Amino acid sequence: MNFKRAARKSLSSLLSAMMVITQLSNNFTYAQEVPTEDPTPVVETAPEPEVPAEPTPDVTEEIPPTEETPTETPAEETPVEEPTEPAEPVEEEVTEEEKEKETEEKKDEEEKNYKTSFTAEGYNVSVTATAPKSAKFSETTEMVVEYLAPGTTGEYEAYLSAAKNNLGINDETSFLYGDIYNIYFVDQGQRVTPEAGSVDFTMTFYTPTVQGIPADQAVTGNYVYRFNNDGSISSVKKTVNQQADGSISAASFKTNQINPIGVLTSVKVVETEEEEKKEEEAPVEEQVEVELEEQTLSTAAGSY
Repeated sequence: MNFKRAARKSLSSLLSAMMVITQLSNNFTYAQEVPTEDPTPVVETAPEPEVPAEPTPDVTEEIPPTEETPTETPAEETPVEEPTEPAEPVEEEVTEEEKEKETEEKKDEEEKNYKTSFTAEGYNVSVTATAPKSAKFSETTEMVVEYLAPGTTGEYEAYLSAAKNNLGINDETSFLYGDIYNIYFVDQGQRVTPEAGSVDFTMTFYTPTVQGIPADQAVTGNYVYRFNNDGSISSVKKTVNQQADGSISAASFKTNQINPIGVLTSVKVVETEEEEKKEEEAPVEEQVEVELEEQTLSTAAGSY
């Protein structure tokens, strides 16, 4: 009995020693694998009898791979400069003379593309014309003045006859004299008319028109007629310079149509003082002649 007890005790001590050695060996291995900066001292305790533990299943949890989300590199921001407030302009004083000059320059700039002044000459006349900007005559436009002479193409006689009919002139006790001109505009060989507005004309005659009016005729009127394409006649507003003898030295007028123009003077036959005296004395002379004839005949009869 004692032997068995001693043997058990020895076996138990041996097993305890083996467990301690095994424990120390495990601690040493763990200390080599996981070094720590501040190792905790191992307190040796008496090993308890090893109880076999139940084996635990090795369960390894699979962690799904995480998808890497691409990160966008932020664009570099350009620094925005804050706008600075402009300095208020200093207004310069403009004189009235400078304002007038600026207005004239602006007016010239607006009208520089259009021709407004024209001058031309014809038989016994110089003609000037002023057109508005609205007429839109180009810088190459020119004015032409043609004299319609009597007894040539028949135009003068036709226009004069139409004017006589308009005035009721019969060529017995009243007459119509004057000059007729065809005034028009051309641009590079083509006839052109004003697009809008009226043109001012001034005709200055080198020798006044309608000179040498007979003494038994008196001026009854001055006219500026426009002879239209449809055969009608238009009396245009005019200003004439009439001489003492009834002739015309200049005429000004305005028209919105470009057609032949006649500067005309109407006259009427009047009786002079000599003619009136002759008419008063004529019956007396005839009566005297009749009385003389009768007296002569009576004397002749009494002599027989």
